[in-house]
Order: sequence, then C-alpha cells, then structure tokens
Amino acid sequence: MIALALTIWGIVILVKRKVSLTKQKICTGGPAIAIGALFVGIFPISLAVGIVIGIVLVATGADPAFLMDYAIFFDLGVLALIVITAFVIASIYGRSEEELNRQKLAQNRPAGSKPNFQPSNSSNPFEPPAAN
Repeated sequence: MIALALTIWGIVILVKRKVSLTKQKICTGGPAIAIGALFVGIFPISLAVGIVIGIVLVATGADPAFLMDYAIFFDLGVLALIVITAFVIASIYGRSEEELNRQKLAQNRPAGSKPNFQPSNSSNPFEPPAAN
C-alpha cells in the first residue's frame, strides 16, 4: 500500500517537476525528476530484488519458501532505501522559494534590456567602458 502511494506521488512529481521537502525548501528540475523516477520505480526495483534473492536461494539449494517468510522485510528495506535516497537528493538540491524566484527573474530578463554599464562615449552606446 505504501509503495502504491509513493508510485502515485512519483507520477505527480514527474508531471509537476517539483517536489517540496519542507515548506521552505523546494526541489525542481532534474533532481525532482530523479526523485519521481525513484518513486515510480519502486515496484520494478522490488521485483528485481525479489527475483535476485530467489535465484540466489535456489542456486545455493535453500528452500524458496524462506523468501516468503521474510519478503515483507525485503520490501520494507527497498522502500526505506528509496525514500532515504529521495530525501537526501531533495535536501541537497532543495532551494528556498525566494531563491527560485530570483533565478526565474534572472532567466526571464528581456533581450532588449539596458546594459549595466555606462559607455565611455555617449555617441556610441556599444562601446565598452573605459578601463580605470
């Protein structure tokens, strides 16, 4: 049930490309996509871990019924590992709302905006400023 909820949340994260770690920290872009992919991949990862453990048990001659007794622990371990990894990614790459807004403003600056320097010759606005 937890894996299903995280899978749905992962789909939402992939669509929005944004995940909130806390109220002040937001993770966007590539790291958010990685977190969403981790959450969506819970079922395939759990299946792969179960198959590998089953193959190892059969190859060593152990009873595969052993896997059924402890399957919940393997599944919870995979869930914990994925959630911890996602939390670490979000805490490393998370930014405040103010910082994200400043970054958006800097990227959306109009192309025809005035330069930040005054030209040395007022008749030629494209001339670089004089060296001090």
